[in-house]
Amino acid sequence: MRPIRISMLLLITLATLPAQGFFLWQAEKDGHIVHLLGTVHVLTDDFYPLPGEMDSVFQEADLVIFETDLSRERMKESRKQLMARALYPDGETVESDLTPEAGQALKAYCRKQQVNYQQLIRLRPWMIAANLTQLELVRAGALLAKGMDQQYFKHAEAAGKDLGFLESAEGQAAWFTGLNQNMQSALLMKTLDDFQNLPSMLQRTYEAWRRSDLVAMKALVDDSFEGFPEIREELLMRRNREWAEEIENQILFADHPLVFVKSAHVVGDNSLLDELQARGYTIHQVVSGAEPPASGSEQ
Repeated sequence: MRPIRISMLLLITLATLPAQGFFLWQAEKDGHIVHLLGTVHVLTDDFYPLPGEMDSVFQEADLVIFETDLSRERMKESRKQLMARALYPDGETVESDLTPEAGQALKAYCRKQQVNYQQLIRLRPWMIAANLTQLELVRAGALLAKGMDQQYFKHAEAAGKDLGFLESAEGQAAWFTGLNQNMQSALLMKTLDDFQNLPSMLQRTYEAWRRSDLVAMKALVDDSFEGFPEIREELLMRRNREWAEEIENQILFADHPLVFVKSAHVVGDNSLLDELQARGYTIHQVVSGAEPPASGSEQ
């Protein structure tokens, strides 16, 4: 059984480098420089502090771009809209949309974990998967509030930095609501199957990030999407193409822009880095103690 699969999508975005490498890149084109940080968005307290080089880049940034608006007010409104899409009409439940296998797996999970089955079945499969993933992450001690995205968003707000966003929360929600019922059922099955390996998956993710082990991170991402090429195209590749254009537009009038995206978006083929390179950017990974690359030089 694979240690990580589709549950990475819900949280939820190469060669092994020396230990001094980071999940931090510099992209340069026509004198415009932008830094991109690949994040882990669910973390435990003992993961911190992060390398000082990352804080230095953040302190210098005048524009900080996140995947979506993480402000408390916006997140509250987004959750409200999301629940409106996730609830079945009165008299309907998820039971009519799940395959027999998925239905049995959900019942077995609820019995074992003492989760209220009757409350869950009012939700569509993708929301059940998202809610249960959040529950299991909390049990493992990994919290969204401790993730790099959330922490740096708070710091950026407190510092009064200009903020940018690559997409709306509604756009993210629309993707899940657009999944057909068979795909939603499969998504829920994979999510439930992955829970028994969630602690080891998290540990492998943390270790890959700390070591800047791009091979290991790519393997985790590849495994999470195995058997789901359509989801990978929509959740990673299409967004990488759109985000590359969005980044290029947003950084035009910033002196020191910094972009935060999940690590899945910066590893593998057709990554966000690949899309920026296709637009003429020169990409370099930030390494501790290294001199900044000369403008226009290749990695």
